[in-house]
Amino acid sequence: MMGVIGAGAVLGGLMMPQLHKLFSRNNLIMLAGASCSLALVPLAVIPGVMTAYAALLVFGIGWIVGASNLQATVQLATAPWVRARVLALYQAVFNGGMGLGAIFWGALGEHAGLPGTIFAAGLGGGVIALLTRAVQLPAEIGDPSAPAISVPRALSSAPAISVPRALSISEEMAPLLHSARHRLLLAISYHVHPATAAAFRSAMVEVRLSRYRDGAVGWALSRDVSDPTHWVETFRTRDWHELQRGFERLNLADSEAVVKARSYRTGAEPPRVTVLLQEWMK
Repeated sequence: MMGVIGAGAVLGGLMMPQLHKLFSRNNLIMLAGASCSLALVPLAVIPGVMTAYAALLVFGIGWIVGASNLQATVQLATAPWVRARVLALYQAVFNGGMGLGAIFWGALGEHAGLPGTIFAAGLGGGVIALLTRAVQLPAEIGDPSAPAISVPRALSSAPAISVPRALSISEEMAPLLHSARHRLLLAISYHVHPATAAAFRSAMVEVRLSRYRDGAVGWALSRDVSDPTHWVETFRTRDWHELQRGFERLNLADSEAVVKARSYRTGAEPPRVTVLLQEWMK
């Protein structure tokens, strides 16, 4: 019986190119879920070896079509630098869900009997497959790895920000900076005309999200009480090495968010970036 499921999976893999021509990925996953679920119904109501073989062949086809398309969707809708991380989360949820389902159906089988449990699983899965039509899978995204703004190499990495081309580090601070035991506080100054302050503040919402995606914590946007045109963005990173990794994570979406926010500032000079090493007082 397991061999028949495997044969169905092989057959489903061979059918996949043609199925993609006929159905969208959303519809394919819905049909795959319905096939896996409804294939259980004959097992419960029509006893017999041949019935089981036919049903499990359909189950194998639906399983491979659904599982492969779900995993492909996760990969296509994920930025390259977080793809492994997202796939790990997906696999944890996917396999965790199967484990919880096994506990539930096993417990039900002890009380309702095997045929009744398989029948309920088939009908319940079919209903769930239909409900998935209300959820649209994320679309494929382009490769966001190319930055939209030039990234100076002097600082090696800061999350989607422009920094001075030559960052002066004193000899006294260098050992502390590279010790990986001190958090860094970044302060970025902007000068924005009051007439465009509301639009600037809205644009900074996307900048905040990009900072968090790049590992920043404690993000804040503040305004100078003595100068209403002066805004200061602050956030912390775990250490110097995490700050460097931020440049490696720089992607097109983050860069576009920063460029949009900067379009509201006044003056030709780039925003001033100050990097501070946090000291913990005992």
